[in-house]
Amino acid sequence: MEKNEIKGCKAAIEREHSDARIDSAEREQSRPTVKAAIEREHSDARIDSAEREQSRPTVKAAIEREHSDARIDSAEREQSRPMVKVAIDIVKANIFAVVIMVVTAIVFLVPFFGIWAGKKPISELLGGFGDWSITFILVIVGIVVHELIHGLTWACYAKSGWKSISFGVMWKLLTPYCHCNEPMHIPGYIMGAMMPCIVLGVIPAIVALFIGSLPMLAWGIFFIAAAAGDIWMTWLLTKENPKSMVLDHPSEAGFYIID
Repeated sequence: MEKNEIKGCKAAIEREHSDARIDSAEREQSRPTVKAAIEREHSDARIDSAEREQSRPTVKAAIEREHSDARIDSAEREQSRPMVKVAIDIVKANIFAVVIMVVTAIVFLVPFFGIWAGKKPISELLGGFGDWSITFILVIVGIVVHELIHGLTWACYAKSGWKSISFGVMWKLLTPYCHCNEPMHIPGYIMGAMMPCIVLGVIPAIVALFIGSLPMLAWGIFFIAAAAGDIWMTWLLTKENPKSMVLDHPSEAGFYIID
């Protein structure tokens, strides 16, 4: 009898312990761990942060939109401003180029022979076939460089820089050209128009006087005359208000004045 009571008590204790373990396991399963709760909290925070970033424009995007709007407004204002076309007649420009060449030749050749006629043999002074052959090749290259100098100089004064510059060839005249599609102030345009004349014409001609090179002097005279159209346009621009804007004509020898 006592043994049965002991067994009964022991079984009751085991059942109680078993029920306690089951209750504990159920509570553990039903209660989220601290780690899981922290992970969920961090995940929610990341989601909220991502949603805020997507809904809020970044500073960079806002600045880009502002700059884009400013460019559009500037372009619209330029288009709405009155423009006056100023063009040069090609025939008159060619006649003017001949006049420039003759005048330049007199201005430089007279002092050239006055300085070097007695100091060098006439054969050395006139230069050989090789000298003139090289000069001829360099003249062909210089015609292209002439337009490149236009573009490089105008790009320094245009707001969009090199993006505003384009090059092409007028096939009817077999002449390369440079065009700036953006308005700029008159002093900057004049600088770009005259720079090839200075770099390829005036400077080589002056150097030729000092070193006694007739082929180089001929090179300089040629490129001063080649800039006759640029000289003519510069002279026309000096009559305009320097505060006005000037836009290069896309297909003719000329420009637009924007007041």
